[in-house]
Amino acid sequence: MVGYTENHPEFLWGTFELKKNSPQTADNTFTPSASRSDSNNYTLYKGGTPFSQVNVPAQPGAHRPQLRLDPASQKLTPATNAVLENQTGGENQPNGVGNIFAITSQAQGILAKSKAPQSTFANYNLIGTVWMKANSYNLNSDQTSAIGSVTLANTTAETFVQAPKNTPMANVVNCFLCHNPTSYSFQTPPPAKLPNRLIALSHVLAAGSPYEVPNSISGQLLLRPDLFRRK
Repeated sequence: MVGYTENHPEFLWGTFELKKNSPQTADNTFTPSASRSDSNNYTLYKGGTPFSQVNVPAQPGAHRPQLRLDPASQKLTPATNAVLENQTGGENQPNGVGNIFAITSQAQGILAKSKAPQSTFANYNLIGTVWMKANSYNLNSDQTSAIGSVTLANTTAETFVQAPKNTPMANVVNCFLCHNPTSYSFQTPPPAKLPNRLIALSHVLAAGSPYEVPNSISGQLLLRPDLFRRK
């Protein structure tokens, strides 16, 4: 979930996960160890799988067979076992971890008493939220400028780009790794990069998308999104 608040043009980025998605390890404690595992089964994790075998993408190679899709069953093989490496996204603010747990507990208690379909959201945990200091977002801001859950990730979307530690900041991975003032393109080959600009925060506005921002790349203003534009 992404939301704009006063003095935060970079937006605040948060994520929620189903309780039974995968095991969750306390912030900054995950290690890909063969001696560590979880005995429980989850939607994205088979109980007993060593943590040395989780969050590993299927790639061509001697020990990593290529990912395959069975058209009939619509199943991918081999399956990837996933673990959320940071339970609260590497939260680095005072009382931050406790606040996340408190918000989750209170929200789940209220939602559990709600009428369907709202009650289903009681099955979700808040993982965390990442943002920047008020009025600090600038043309050079990136993931290292973040505060809050500075290694925020969701096992369903960022399975393979999780950062096990929230320090040093030069090594953190979060939403601002991609969503920042640097220009981005969906075109192949990509055009020359534009100077950094604050509006490049969203890939929805990227060159090659139906919503691209008019500039020296597109050379024209789209009065409405051209969803069926031909290349």
